[in-house]
Amino acid sequence: MQAGPAFGGSDTGHRFVVPDLEVDLGLLPNVEFDVDAAFAIDHFDGSHPAVDGEAVWTSVKLGLLDSHDTSGGYAFAAGLQLGPRLPTVGTRGLGYAGLALLGLAKQRLHLVGNLGAIIDPGEHITSGQAKSLVAGLDLDLDLDGRDAWSLIGELGTAIYLSNDPNELTMTGGFACNVLPSLELSAILLAGFLPGGDRGAILFGVSPKVSLW
Repeated sequence: MQAGPAFGGSDTGHRFVVPDLEVDLGLLPNVEFDVDAAFAIDHFDGSHPAVDGEAVWTSVKLGLLDSHDTSGGYAFAAGLQLGPRLPTVGTRGLGYAGLALLGLAKQRLHLVGNLGAIIDPGEHITSGQAKSLVAGLDLDLDLDGRDAWSLIGELGTAIYLSNDPNELTMTGGFACNVLPSLELSAILLAGFLPGGDRGAILFGVSPKVSLW
């Protein structure tokens, strides 16, 4: 879960993210159920703030390949993440998203790439949907042998096939495992195209709980 101020020049203006959250539930070693949602207060610094929300993505993440090279210290994994996107504030109907996932690990370095397409709910059930091709790369670099501190970063883009502005964002920050079951993080976000936030400061908390 992350929260913090975001600054932009689009219709949403300056926003306060409250929150951007993701819940992941491992069902099997290679099957995970995810719920991803984000809500914000648009124009929080003005006289008419308004609650806004992105589509809620309910998805299943499937691990298709998992390979380890013990001699070289490499690990490689591939999978898919698929599922419907549910409407929230100001939208109707259903959307859908699908991503291909590729992961590579080498000792303390972890990289995850994704490539896919998203159709979001629109203003009407059968029209006005935002349609985009998306790609991203996540980095996690352990800074010590105990995996207490890590450098984290993301690079992502969305190329819209609908009449929406394209997006290109980059994040960078640090995460700390204060407990084996609790990670805290702080990141800075920079946006390079008019379609997204121009900057943001986000603080995150990631608890882990064993259910079975």
